[in-house]
Amino acid sequence: MVEEFLLGDLAWPDAEKAVEADKVVLLPIGSLEQHGPHLPLDTDTVTAFEVCKMIGQKLPHQVVVLPPVYYTPAELSMEFSGTVDIRPTVFIDYLYDICVSMVKHGFRRIIMVSGHGLNPPFMNIVSQMVTNRHSAICAGVAYFDFAHDEVRKIISHGAHACEFETSVLLALRPENVQMSRAKKDWDIYMGLESSKYVWRSFIDRSPNYFIDRLDRFSETGIVGDPTKATREKGERLLDVIIEDMVGFVKEFQSRPIAKPKKRKGRLPK
Repeated sequence: MVEEFLLGDLAWPDAEKAVEADKVVLLPIGSLEQHGPHLPLDTDTVTAFEVCKMIGQKLPHQVVVLPPVYYTPAELSMEFSGTVDIRPTVFIDYLYDICVSMVKHGFRRIIMVSGHGLNPPFMNIVSQMVTNRHSAICAGVAYFDFAHDEVRKIISHGAHACEFETSVLLALRPENVQMSRAKKDWDIYMGLESSKYVWRSFIDRSPNYFIDRLDRFSETGIVGDPTKATREKGERLLDVIIEDMVGFVKEFQSRPIAKPKKRKGRLPK
């Protein structure tokens, strides 16, 4: 059965109908990066794509979901086998070309959805380039940045290959999770005993941004405690996150795209 919201499953006349319906484009962006000895390399791509598909199931007449972007910046994990790293400049250009292709076809609203923690800074650059240069609006978000108040009621921490990600994968791809290999690797301060400035958690972010390369402080590639993960937690996490993201997509679809006003260097009257 062809899902009407999956662009890759459509023929071009059907894609044209999606343009005419003024659907919001969702672009899932993941990574091929190590996620400890217990999770698959494509964890971030699976989560981003599945989250987008769940939104599509909730809003089939309002969104269209692109096939996912697998290969993204992941230099901090290159000492762990299987990881693929893409240079940031190449990544920015690649995402920009994808988004502009959609704009050229007539889509006016694009949301890039990341499952990988290193993607958002580059996505933010792309979203501004698209929005500033075209008659369209573009946003970059990470699925794990939604519904934090509800997420905190389910788990206490989220960083990398952790309780959060492992729970989500147990809900989405339990056959690909090797829980017998999961272990606590709790160096969230990346080599320090503690810090009031920097730590690894996307649920309660530190006031300052710094991420060290993983092989300097982690032997496993884990940052957190995946042994606390369960499928039930993952299902609850997805429920609250999808609900919040659906609200964002609806708001984004309703956001006006005003025609730019010509300025001649004078202050408005």
